[in-house]
Amino acid sequence: MKKIVVNLILWVLFSLMQSGPIVGTLEYGEQGGPVETLWLMVPFSLLCLGLVVITTCYAVPRLLLRRKWGLYAALEFFMSYVISLIEQLIIVYIWVQWEIIPAEHKLNWGWLAVNTLCNSLMLFFTLLAVGGWYLYDSDRKDLKKEKKLTRQIESYIASVRRMLRPEALSKRLGEIADKVEEAPQEAETDINKLASDLRESLYDLPVPPAVDEDIPTGDKENRKFNRWLTSRSYHAARVIFFQLSLIGICFGAFFATPDQPQFSARFGGFLVLLAMFEIIAAIDTLILFRAFRKKRRRGRFILASCILAAIMILPILAERVRLYLENPSGSDALFIFITALATAGTVLMITFYIAGIGAVLLYRDWVRHTSRLINLQATTRRLEYANLKKQINPHFLFNVLNNAGILTMLDAADSRDILLELRKLIDYQFTETEKSTASLTDTISFLRAYLVLEATRRNVFRFEVTCESDPEGVEVPSLLFIPFVENAVKYAYPKACTEMVRVRFEIKGSRLLFECVNPIEETDSPVSVVADNRASYDEAGGLGIANTLRRLELLYDDDFTYSVSRSLRQYRIKLEIPISCHRYKELINNYLKAQRAYETY
Repeated sequence: MKKIVVNLILWVLFSLMQSGPIVGTLEYGEQGGPVETLWLMVPFSLLCLGLVVITTCYAVPRLLLRRKWGLYAALEFFMSYVISLIEQLIIVYIWVQWEIIPAEHKLNWGWLAVNTLCNSLMLFFTLLAVGGWYLYDSDRKDLKKEKKLTRQIESYIASVRRMLRPEALSKRLGEIADKVEEAPQEAETDINKLASDLRESLYDLPVPPAVDEDIPTGDKENRKFNRWLTSRSYHAARVIFFQLSLIGICFGAFFATPDQPQFSARFGGFLVLLAMFEIIAAIDTLILFRAFRKKRRRGRFILASCILAAIMILPILAERVRLYLENPSGSDALFIFITALATAGTVLMITFYIAGIGAVLLYRDWVRHTSRLINLQATTRRLEYANLKKQINPHFLFNVLNNAGILTMLDAADSRDILLELRKLIDYQFTETEKSTASLTDTISFLRAYLVLEATRRNVFRFEVTCESDPEGVEVPSLLFIPFVENAVKYAYPKACTEMVRVRFEIKGSRLLFECVNPIEETDSPVSVVADNRASYDEAGGLGIANTLRRLELLYDDDFTYSVSRSLRQYRIKLEIPISCHRYKELINNYLKAQRAYETY
């Protein structure tokens, strides 16, 4: 029922907007023009109904929501052009019937095509705006699902924290490590008791939420569109596109008849129309929207846009009243009807233009803030959840504790190191991930602890973690680098005895360089670039990497570099991110905004 009502409203609005120029040809003349041609409005209105039905029932669900941008835009443009062409041909027919142009007049199809293009642009952008609303509604529903899933993840993590009691677990690991060298047999007993307690706690944990760790399809395909819409690097392209569109729409003012432009006589009208559109855009963008960004009151912004529309429409209404008062026609009721229809088309065009600018600005703001920050928190929670599942995996925990227990009697020092590294791993997982950022020192310690524990579970495994600069005082997003290191461990070639997994950090001014290298089976292929910032998530190298790249984009936009290269025996990942204090204050503020967005969304 809701869809039917929406389609009816759109049908009426589009019919009024597009029939305005046709009905406007009936306003002039002593008898108000050939009113018998009004019947042409019926089939034309049915064409507008077909346009609405095709848009809402086919183009939006089958093309737009499946992110087939090019096909959607091409279909809407084709339909807009066809409707506008029929409109121009009806106007030509009326003028021939009115004998303003002779019946033997040969149409200039070239200029008629240009005039049709100019008239179709406003309808085309209006259709795009309708599609934009459906896209926004779809994205909003996806965000609600993400929000619900994120809450489930947070609830599960809280349950794990409550049942495992990480602070007590860390303390027990430290106490056992302290007594390994002095009382190895007692330490082995304590390790077995700890493993038994953990087994009971892990088996009592609630069922984890079913999380699809893959990137949502819509987000993958929205990536380029959202970047074009919000990135500063595309600002000039957006301005040029907008200005060319305005010139194209206003170019129709040169046509006194559908196929005969009058550049000299109507140049003033072109400038007035262009200036009006430019003033509206400037007021909406530079004054009204900037005021909205300061206080974030959407209702006030919409009200101000309505007032702006009323101000722009009043002169048009005044001109129509003057035309009515000066018209000598005796058929006042019919003349009023015709004038009202013609006026409605012009008023709707200006209203749609102002509403379209406001909608684009609000949607752009929504993408840059609410949508981006909710997605950022959702992605971070997904990564935290994925890492937590690995850390509390019974196979991993009991394997590590079993190795530590065996080594208590064989090599107490190694057993102590294993217990302390496991303690670091747990401390980082349950302490540092509660914050938006973690110190680089703790992050390096966490990565080293992970590699040490992996080395105890493998027959042949060598690694190296280095930082070529002082990491003190440097903050990085928590759990940012672990997916790359896990990937390196997972795919390291086990027979490469002379090679090792290398993790390197280097601070260069206000930038942090991270490099992770793992050995691979030797091939004859030359050095090649596998992926970079422009690669799709599918090419990134796994779900964990894909989620991390998505998180990097949400955090830094284009202010990071990522590359993957493959050589004869090595697979190398390079990542460079900013580490300026200002950037991380902004990062923390973004997380706070995301939290508020979650509470009010």
